[in-house]
Amino acid sequence: MEVRELKDNDKQSGVCRLSVAGEMTIYAAEQMLQMFSPYWRDYKQFALELAKVSEIDTTGIQLLLQFQRSAKLTGHSVQILSCSQVVRDLFALYSLNESFDMSHIQATD
Repeated sequence: MEVRELKDNDKQSGVCRLSVAGEMTIYAAEQMLQMFSPYWRDYKQFALELAKVSEIDTTGIQLLLQFQRSAKLTGHSVQILSCSQVVRDLFALYSLNESFDMSHIQATD
């Protein structure tokens, strides 16, 4: 799994755009937590591009939910800008489209 900070991030305004690629599975859970952690203290708003996620499982969904829950509790926000079809399918299966406000995006596959 890879998390990449996109060029249009702005620490001054607190907006961070991150692109996530590869697998968001139980096997990458610890790596995902470590990759997201450094951004938490520097930014207040997160926009995630999940278009390059090739596989996601329940653990990946749980980490996204925890990220979103922690954001709300600490005055941060999380928005999903794009997602692959595998992400969209799992969000639909777990009825999470409204939780993550998926109505404005289309799958990229």
